[in-house]
Amino acid sequence: MGNRRLLALFGLVFAIALAFMVPLQLLIAPAVQGRSTLALREASGHAWSGRLRGLAWGGAGSTTVDVALSPLPILLGERHWRLESDAFTATLLQGRARGLRDANGQVPFTGTSTPLRFQLGLQQADLVFRDGRCDEAGGQLFIELPLGREDTQDGPPTGPLRLEGPIACSGTHAVAELRVTVPLPTGIDRIESRVVIDGDGALVIDSAASSEVPAGRLALQVAGFESGPAGMTRQDRLSVSPRPDGQAPGLSDN
Repeated sequence: MGNRRLLALFGLVFAIALAFMVPLQLLIAPAVQGRSTLALREASGHAWSGRLRGLAWGGAGSTTVDVALSPLPILLGERHWRLESDAFTATLLQGRARGLRDANGQVPFTGTSTPLRFQLGLQQADLVFRDGRCDEAGGQLFIELPLGREDTQDGPPTGPLRLEGPIACSGTHAVAELRVTVPLPTGIDRIESRVVIDGDGALVIDSAASSEVPAGRLALQVAGFESGPAGMTRQDRLSVSPRPDGQAPGLSDN
């Protein structure tokens, strides 16, 4: 190997080593700049071993996440961050390919249709976007709506109603059609949801339900459903678009 190649290789290794020593806060701050629903209280450590405290996305509650940057993808101009928290793990992709790989766990959200909390989760999920289109999607997505079951022939009352389904690509978006996995509460005939995710992380959940009895319709209203021509519906949106005032919500002083 010639001297020039050795110098080039040394320079590359040195640049990667230097990048791993950069304080994590300097690398993460641009990711939250101008994002209306992405907030971060504190970033500590370095790229190879750091921690994000008070991280919140959309209506999700804040949490602490351990992060680690993988070295090899940097050689290809990509950044792969391994994320681990008590309730969620995934590899975050940045570069030409964006999204998540091997995502598992769940996160609580406050819905936009109601102040009631609900859970959104992923199981062995891949969500990868490239060149403005959904490139890879797989695994399962589920939500748990705040709508418990009453006594049924199948067992005692339970907690939130769970809907789940496979994730697939559809043009520029990833889509999951969700169906209930347990018997419905008494008086409710149907509940289903459709989740659409784009490459910027914006997410829309459209849920539809029907009931022929007053008690069932009341239970749906309490859970954030509204009456309309297509029955009872509920929509929740989680966006990471820039704030109107151009200010960044992340890395706050408190």
